[in-house]
Amino acid sequence: MVTADIPYLVSNDADIELIESLVSAWWKNGQVLEWQAARVPEGIRILALLPKHDALVAANNSVYAAKALEALNARGIEMPKVQILGPEPESAKQCSCARPASLVMFTNYLSKGSPVRCGDCFGPVPLYELPFTQDFEHLDVLHWAADYRACDTLQMHCTTGERFAEAQLGRFDSSLSKQGRGIASRLSALAGVPVYCFLMKARGATALD
Repeated sequence: MVTADIPYLVSNDADIELIESLVSAWWKNGQVLEWQAARVPEGIRILALLPKHDALVAANNSVYAAKALEALNARGIEMPKVQILGPEPESAKQCSCARPASLVMFTNYLSKGSPVRCGDCFGPVPLYELPFTQDFEHLDVLHWAADYRACDTLQMHCTTGERFAEAQLGRFDSSLSKQGRGIASRLSALAGVPVYCFLMKARGATALD
């Protein structure tokens, strides 16, 4: 993962709203993982965490990102030059396999990267490199990942909702697991490879010799 600076030289509220729609479309497509915006004297600057250096090239855009860019172009606002500031220090190495033999839906409370991993190297696979899973986006995958991380946070903090969170993370028939298994089934059919969901085991007896 890399952090990028995306400077838009605009100050009009309507233009800023369009830019926010564009970044949101990038996020729903997995091209942007996280972002922060700041008003500066020359306009607005977006600091975004990207899966790869080339995540924002036009070929990776969803139809919604393309439409947002068209709306900005119609107002005379062109895509600015994206400056890559550097790698995210604690990020996992991205998958570089030509064609993974399988995929794994996996995340945790600390994860910032794609919630889909390569079954061969276990590196994160950017969502925009995968078939769309819902309405030409990957919003269902992102929502599952957010729910998973919320449950993982509860069980890690060991206070409110710990047992509930463990059941959601570790039970095959929990609502969280059913949500993930449904997405995995759709993605498997679209990608043509097996897609698995990670189940956490927090407690249990271990047989000793």
